[in-house]
Amino acid sequence: MPIHATSSIVSTYIPSEYYFPLALGVVALLVLRAFAQGRRTTRERDLHDRTVLVTGGFTPLGLTLIESLAQRGARVIALTSTPGPAAALVSLIRQHTHNDDIFAEECDLSSRASIVEFARQMLARLDDKQSPARLDAIVFAHEYAYGTAGSERASFLLTTLLLPGLLVAPPERDIRLVYVVNPFYAAPGTNEGLRSRSMVVLARHLQRVLDALPSAPPVPVPDSVAAAPPPQPQQEKGKPSNIAAVSVSPGISRTDTVAPFLRATHAGPHAFKNSGFLVYLLLQPLLHIFTKTPANAVQSVLHVLFVPRSGSAAPAPKEHADRDREETEVLIPGALYADCAVVPFPPSADVHSEEHGVKVWEGLEQALKLWATEEEEQAANGHAKEGSSGQGATRRRKNKDAKVRWADEHVAAEEKQKEDEKAELLTSQLTDL
Repeated sequence: MPIHATSSIVSTYIPSEYYFPLALGVVALLVLRAFAQGRRTTRERDLHDRTVLVTGGFTPLGLTLIESLAQRGARVIALTSTPGPAAALVSLIRQHTHNDDIFAEECDLSSRASIVEFARQMLARLDDKQSPARLDAIVFAHEYAYGTAGSERASFLLTTLLLPGLLVAPPERDIRLVYVVNPFYAAPGTNEGLRSRSMVVLARHLQRVLDALPSAPPVPVPDSVAAAPPPQPQQEKGKPSNIAAVSVSPGISRTDTVAPFLRATHAGPHAFKNSGFLVYLLLQPLLHIFTKTPANAVQSVLHVLFVPRSGSAAPAPKEHADRDREETEVLIPGALYADCAVVPFPPSADVHSEEHGVKVWEGLEQALKLWATEEEEQAANGHAKEGSSGQGATRRRKNKDAKVRWADEHVAAEEKQKEDEKAELLTSQLTDL
């Protein structure tokens, strides 16, 4: 019956000569949408007894990533600045995936002090002699959303603080550092592009540093604000590090890229705008065709977590545009992945330059120093305001006490005057008698 009703409506409003063009248009839209959603990973990996640390875990991309990891048995630690509201989401993910090893821990990535405190706690767990914790991967997903300026310094600080604990892990353990960047890395002339491009360069340079480190215990975590400078590469490199640093571009997502760009969400870094929300609603038909859903955007992140590493020594990343997909694919440390494949850069690109990598590293160190100075100034101003507010409260309390005393004295004087008047009146009455 519904089929006949639909057929009747179509035949009534659409002439038969338009059936073929209409069907062709629908097929074209479906093909465009399938192409825009990108490639899906064909890799799988058993993540039981693996621990993955996720920043930005309560964004649309982050929640999809946590759910995917939990379904494969991973132990997930998601960082959040608001553990209260996040607890409800964690409970839902546990019930949906039947995995109770999902946790939300407090760490405000906009606060240097909060990052340092979490890193100290995490290092203490990794160094526990009785039951040491393990950390198999860190996914920095908080940088993916549009407009998250300053997020790169949080990633750099957390990386350098946790790196000593990762370096003492058994050499056979496969550890991965995944920096999720937005697709604006291809336009380094913009602020978003420069921020994303710097993280791509950082991942490449960090891999050079890791491969150059000797097989020796790492230095302790520095107490200073700036991270320790990267060691200079040795002349003879040994076996590549068991820690792989890679960057991933999930592509353009409706919820994580377009909505913050138009200021159509309250969750973005910029203030919500009604006009942006209206434009976002009007563009929904096009956005559903040409932008990715979180489930499709997360595929590249899952790919770099699932792809195996080569047992042999891996050279510096070499991208091949026409790579044979039939060969066994292995993870290329230091590379940039998009659509589940390595992104080829021209030979003259800045990502290949070691000098540019050192420049980005040193620039992030300077950013950490400025960050520490800003927090110290804010703390000093806060103490000064507390002191002035305390003095003001004391002054107001003294004024209030003085007013109370004056009121009491005034009332007492009036009562005494009334008593004197009554006494004079009584005296005059006795005199008359």
